[in-house]
Amino acid sequence: MSERGPRTRARQFNSEGAPAFFAKESAFFAKELDLPPPIWWGVIDTHRSDVSGTPGSREVVVVVYQRYFERVTRFVDFSIKLAVIDELMYGDSPKLAPWSLEDTLEARGFDGDLWEYSFDNYRDQVMPEARTYFESLELSADLLGGVEQLIFDGGCQVYLECCPHWDGESDQFDVASLDDLHLLPNLKRVIGADRLAPQLQAFLRSRGIELID
Repeated sequence: MSERGPRTRARQFNSEGAPAFFAKESAFFAKELDLPPPIWWGVIDTHRSDVSGTPGSREVVVVVYQRYFERVTRFVDFSIKLAVIDELMYGDSPKLAPWSLEDTLEARGFDGDLWEYSFDNYRDQVMPEARTYFESLELSADLLGGVEQLIFDGGCQVYLECCPHWDGESDQFDVASLDDLHLLPNLKRVIGADRLAPQLQAFLRSRGIELID
């Protein structure tokens, strides 16, 4: 087998387009992929395979999934992420399959009134099932690059999935910061901007983003 490094031996490995890199088991390190240290662990799957055709020879097939090359992002402000999810999942041109709190609970045997259950047990809170799902939902840079508007409105579907009894008036979904704005390079407008604090509105204006009350 050639001693060439994994970078020169890249080829398509599976139907998802994940690039596979082949290297001697004793010689391969994650650093050779130039991956940032925080995502080395849990990103790489290793599989032993006799791919060379030589009896007794073993190589390590290292698959770095395509989604990590798409730069999966992390949000600082959960409320900003929810607004982005509402646009991508429940907007006029959805890019993600919708998630339903009701369907999730029914699959676990729940058959009561969702509004009452939410109000009685999670007043002024995000339902734990919704928080777990939306916080862990990975949004690639490609998806975020397609977001041109955000809507902050009490009737947004994502809020109803988080808190079915929410009346749209309390501050539990208020945006605290715009530190995530760099994740939305093509954002052009914000609808319902009057729900944002004045300093946040001023910051958006300074970036040339249209504000619509």
